[in-house]
Amino acid sequence: MFDREKEISDLLKYFNNCVSKGINCGVLVYGWRRVGKTTILKAFTEKVNGIYIDCIWISDPKVFIKTLMNHKMFKDTELEKEFKLILLEDDPLVMLKRTFDLLIEFSPKAGKLAVILDEFHVFIEKIATRIAREKRQSKQIVEDDILGLIKHIIETKSAFWVFSTSIGWKKLHEKIIRTKKVGSPLIGVLTKYKVEPFDRNNSIKFALTINPKLDEIRAEEIYRLTGGIPKLIEEIAINMSEERGVLKVALDLLEKGEFDDFFENIIKFIAEASKRDYTILL
Repeated sequence: MFDREKEISDLLKYFNNCVSKGINCGVLVYGWRRVGKTTILKAFTEKVNGIYIDCIWISDPKVFIKTLMNHKMFKDTELEKEFKLILLEDDPLVMLKRTFDLLIEFSPKAGKLAVILDEFHVFIEKIATRIAREKRQSKQIVEDDILGLIKHIIETKSAFWVFSTSIGWKKLHEKIIRTKKVGSPLIGVLTKYKVEPFDRNNSIKFALTINPKLDEIRAEEIYRLTGGIPKLIEEIAINMSEERGVLKVALDLLEKGEFDDFFENIIKFIAEASKRDYTILL
């Protein structure tokens, strides 16, 4: 991993504050797609007693529970049996609450458990959709219930929670910050932490590390083109050759669809900020 020691150190500081002082027990990590959030979170997980879960594919509470059951921390333990019992619950919201309660109960025994939910906005979106359909309720009501549950578990200060999301996710501005009927919104108990792209110097160093055959002029051109997004720097630098210019390489990669997810995220952000329909804008 290149030049992300500060971000990991900051997360460790928040974690230690949660352990020793009971503060900063919920951190919202956000930033542009491909800026390196996942790499940072996985590295942080290895330094603490942590559970990292990629929520991008989790669409209902049962899948979430089974993912926890199969984690090395719980596999073949009494907690695995407890998770299996929760799967017998009929109400999906109660199922979620019992799962989070079990993690909270286990945390002190582990010293202090760190739970990292990557792309957690997808978790909220998909699970709320599934539960709303099953219970025939308003999706917004279900989302509020889930966010209220998450707020509750953070306020117990029994574990350390990290939630990551891409900048431009509309719930960051509308759902989380939206005032709830009872109490303060979830954002009130979260410490916001933005993962920034590389600056000019580190972008150039990173490009030269990826491809030592580059000269500094082309490395700087890659920085200007990518804005310091590590994954974009990496893909362009790897594919550079002496006979091809930076822009030519970037356009070839763009045509092949290598940057589709990044630009799709930007378009979604524009759609959300401008209140325009994403499909029409696209």
